[in-house]
Amino acid sequence: MTAPLCHISVVMPAYNAGPWIGRAIESALAQTPPPLEVIVVDDGSSDDTPQVCARYTDRLCYIRQENRGAAAARNTGIRAARGELVAFLDADDEWRDGFLDAIVGLRREFPEAGAYATGYRCILPGGRRFDAILPRPRQTQLIHDYFARCLPGPFMYTSSIAVPATVFNRVGCFAEGEPMGEDLDMWGRIALAFPVAYRAQPLALYHQEATGRVCDRHSRDPRYPPFVRSYLKAVSEGTVPLETRIAADRYCSLLLLDYAKALLYARRTKHALTALGQAASLAPLPPLEFAGVWLAAHGVPMAWMRAARRGISLLRPGPLGRAGRPDG
Repeated sequence: MTAPLCHISVVMPAYNAGPWIGRAIESALAQTPPPLEVIVVDDGSSDDTPQVCARYTDRLCYIRQENRGAAAARNTGIRAARGELVAFLDADDEWRDGFLDAIVGLRREFPEAGAYATGYRCILPGGRRFDAILPRPRQTQLIHDYFARCLPGPFMYTSSIAVPATVFNRVGCFAEGEPMGEDLDMWGRIALAFPVAYRAQPLALYHQEATGRVCDRHSRDPRYPPFVRSYLKAVSEGTVPLETRIAADRYCSLLLLDYAKALLYARRTKHALTALGQAASLAPLPPLEFAGVWLAAHGVPMAWMRAARRGISLLRPGPLGRAGRPDG
């Protein structure tokens, strides 16, 4: 007997994804229960992406558009979707068995959530890998403090997330025209308005060895990360609860700190210092990282700073309260 369809539309943006997109499509179609539909939005590929998709003509909806970026491709997919939930799967990623089943279970358990997510496994160049998941006080949980939970590192990723179609009516679609960070902007905007349902299991595979091509464009763009702008706008409008602001300020300050580093590597010193100043105005920054960016922006060689950092680590009090390590 064929498994009943779950009401989930899978939206897969693709740009020159020929080497990987078959893997992503197969992982979506193999889910039990299967998705209602798989929508591939080809964002103007010039490789064999259309030919690979043609192998699945009777099993997916293929839409081709001029190249406008991942956000525009996702928005095209959202508008075409017929499902109650919209799940996102990048064309170079894949899902493990049970991903959609976990999403359906979360939807059943937490109908009030604005997003449903699992942990993910990050696969790095060379085959190294690690799992990004929250600690497990419970296997499933409803997260009301999204920004505080994100401070140690991201616990969910675009390809591990599904969103009720109605949520886009409230928070809007992905910000188009951004060189990077439009996904974090979306999840942040959702978290400002809704709790997030989460399963602590790495059911999505993030193939980082096949990505990273947008980082250079990001590092050359002087604008702040899109969620920082969205957040500051929400604060100015008085729509961010006071209990959310401490963690959200800290979250945005760290986004800006990372952005300042990227601008530095792109030799955009003036913009890097501006981003660093904005980061420090939102929340206290890690002193060594703040000093490192500031000194690098003022011409101190990175090698000197690395040596200084090693020296400082040696001078920190050891377990017995003395400088350096305890004897024998």
